[in-house]
Amino acid sequence: MSSSISSTSSSNWSKEVERLLDQIRTNSIELEKHHKLKYFAIKKLTVWFRVPVIVLSSINALVAVSLTQYLPQNIISGTNAGISFIIGTLTSIGLYLKIEDRAEGELEASRKYHVLALNIFKILSLKDSDRGVDGDIFLSTCFSEYIKLFEQSGLSDVEFMDKLKIELIVGIENICVKE
Repeated sequence: MSSSISSTSSSNWSKEVERLLDQIRTNSIELEKHHKLKYFAIKKLTVWFRVPVIVLSSINALVAVSLTQYLPQNIISGTNAGISFIIGTLTSIGLYLKIEDRAEGELEASRKYHVLALNIFKILSLKDSDRGVDGDIFLSTCFSEYIKLFEQSGLSDVEFMDKLKIELIVGIENICVKE
């Protein structure tokens, strides 16, 4: 996106271009919040996997070392094996659910939407003559970035209703009805 900003022309800034950019900015802010909430929800989920593994690992070490004088070795070994099995199962479930990868993905998506919204806000806050970029080119670049981010996030319409998508469909339908 930065390559189009360095352009020297500053034309094609209609109210429609500014309205669409503002809608992309607004949706980007909403999607940033959505991904940030998902990030924190996934981070809460990691507690349910990490804390038991830490506690069980400590108990396992304690059983292996300190109970040798009080219990027969076969019971200690069986207890260690059982606790290790639970630890392995919790760790495997965490890996299967890709909890860490999902959390990092949500954080990265939130950050990218934030940057997109800030770039649009920065340009729209300037006077037309000070923008230093063609409106149509900037809109096209921002819209492409928005679409790319939205596709990468894999959100369904149930999870997040894209207001920009609805407005574009309604706008297209209105154009078709007029013709």
